[in-house]
Amino acid sequence: MSPVSGREFIAFKQINAEISTKVNIRYLAGVTTEMRVLFKDRTFEINSIINPEEKNVSLLLMCKEVV
Repeated sequence: MSPVSGREFIAFKQINAEISTKVNIRYLAGVTTEMRVLFKDRTFEINSIINPEEKNVSLLLMCKEVV
């Protein structure tokens, strides 16, 4: 797991933090953007799924932390 970027912004009179993270996992058929990644006490929404070179060896998940 590695952070890509961090951003704080004010919207609707609330302060929201958005953190983008890349998560590398071994290939697992059926992973969708409707799923979530749980890591320790943190939860991440999956924004996109990349199957490098379509070799079905690993998946790169582009995620946003739910805060």
